[in-house]
Amino acid sequence: MFTTRRKKITQTLDTNEVIIIATNPYYRRNNDVHFPHRADSNFYYFTGFEEANAVMVLSKTQYIIFMEDKDEIQEMWQGKRLGVKAGRQVLQASTKNISKIQQNLPKILAKYSKIYFDFHNIPAQLLEIVTAKSYASLQEKITPLRLIKDSSELECIRTACAIS
Repeated sequence: MFTTRRKKITQTLDTNEVIIIATNPYYRRNNDVHFPHRADSNFYYFTGFEEANAVMVLSKTQYIIFMEDKDEIQEMWQGKRLGVKAGRQVLQASTKNISKIQQNLPKILAKYSKIYFDFHNIPAQLLEIVTAKSYASLQEKITPLRLIKDSSELECIRTACAIS
């Protein structure tokens, strides 16, 4: 399902275009308590990955997810993490540690002339990197794809209607 969605959107891209989608971070509720995490809808739609603080880079030739690595202490508070190593196999992507994104992203983007991303959820430290080139709203690529529902989405809608 997620592979099919990625394939559909990459078919709309030129070879010099790339998509960047970031998921939501953990949001602090008060001093040491966070709200329950919810992945960004577009990020989840293409990856199926629900952890916080991750960024997907997708083009015709690349599928990379920058993500947090395993950390026993943080996992006690935030829940288990997949980790970079296991992420390669589970997510069928090239995975990299999110702490290295500022060094790696400019190198990755060097071969692309146009970047699609959502302005509302791109991490502030990446904004300067992605706006250094020609860019556009991700919605112009995603909206047409999300209008037509696949069989799993239709089943989910039917289930929600039956519950209501």
